[in-house]
Amino acid sequence: MKPIKYLGLLLSLLLITGWAQAQKRFVTGKVISQIDNQPLQGVSILADKQKVGGATKEDGFFSITIDKNVSLLLFSYMGYKEQAITLTDKSTMDVVMVPVSSDGEEVVVSGYGTQKKSIVTG
Repeated sequence: MKPIKYLGLLLSLLLITGWAQAQKRFVTGKVISQIDNQPLQGVSILADKQKVGGATKEDGFFSITIDKNVSLLLFSYMGYKEQAITLTDKSTMDVVMVPVSSDGEEVVVSGYGTQKKSIVTG
């Protein structure tokens, strides 16, 4: 009689484990720059409504495991506009990061404030 109880407990644990794994989703992709179509390393990726994130590798590729209820991934990189990508049924995506437009004036950031580059350099 005891082996039957243990078998039932084991089956219950397997079913619960399978259910928990079914609630996850694996997303992969590549992030490139709009300027030169080159991969971007170190782009931050954050899953909306979840405290899970990651970053792209040196070849621009990323992989992240998120909950199934997450519908948005946020991509951010210095000098580029933040991208909010809505997830579809696909598990692979390509993201193109758009640079932040500037007025062409270079700025030097110091520890105490900002100054025009022409003032700081000779």
